[in-house]
Amino acid sequence: MANTLSSTYDGGALTVSDIKNDPTFLQTRITEELDGAFVENLLFRDGGQNASGVVAFREAASAVLADAPEDVAEFAEIPTSVLGLGALKSAHARKRALGVRISYEMLHENKLDLLSQQVTALNKTMVRDSVRTALAALNGAVAGNEQAATGAWGGGSADIVKDVFDAIERVQGAHVDGNPNELYGYDPDTLLVHPAVLSKLMRNDKIMSAYVGDIAHENPVYKGLTTNTIFGLNVATSRFMPLTEAWVLEAGTVGFYSDTIPLTVTETYPERGNSSLGGSTMAWRTDAVIKRAVAIDNPKAVAKITSIGS
Repeated sequence: MANTLSSTYDGGALTVSDIKNDPTFLQTRITEELDGAFVENLLFRDGGQNASGVVAFREAASAVLADAPEDVAEFAEIPTSVLGLGALKSAHARKRALGVRISYEMLHENKLDLLSQQVTALNKTMVRDSVRTALAALNGAVAGNEQAATGAWGGGSADIVKDVFDAIERVQGAHVDGNPNELYGYDPDTLLVHPAVLSKLMRNDKIMSAYVGDIAHENPVYKGLTTNTIFGLNVATSRFMPLTEAWVLEAGTVGFYSDTIPLTVTETYPERGNSSLGGSTMAWRTDAVIKRAVAIDNPKAVAKITSIGS
């Protein structure tokens, strides 16, 4: 009877020694599990790489060019215009890194489960850091403009439909400062919540009446994008989201990320010196590192709903 492999560590023949002797084993597993696991890749557009560790940008100050098209006579020069832009700002890339180790004792006592748990925890920790980075940027954009829910979404007093549509309308109705008739034209398309919050939504009768399921998302960008669509919004979840808030936004438009060092996972190597014992610490290690700047250049393309529960 064939063995059923439920993880890359299953199988009677695999040992910690096998993993240590294949420098690409942990590198491949960590890279595959982190690919598509960072929420920034869904919420923000790719602004390209940068070599300096800092990116300069301007917040959107208008959705259209400064000048309207003009009548142009034969042989006359076609006029040009510029985009209305706000104040110059900058965002600094932060290098975030973490590694796991194989000790000499883990190797010779074949502590395969301990190694597996370490790698799983590494991946979760890197993903959690990604969520915190994204939320820090979004919170900076909406500071002072949060929208309180009508009540805790798990209770009977809340009008969840109103809460969500108020957030949608806030984004749709965003206008240029000082000119309420000039709208940015944002089209919110994403709802970001904790999975437990999504469960509460799916138990609400009004939400269920507007629920569309079994939507086939071919989504190589983010593994947390579900097959649920609510009120025309694609639902994205992360277990590292707070239970007290929900976000409505136009993904890709709200901001961008720029990598100085894209996600890089090293091969397994001896720590502090190359020896049969694993160097002076008698250990081998694999490291994951990313250096990324996140910037919000369309802060009105997102709305935050607070006080939805605990």
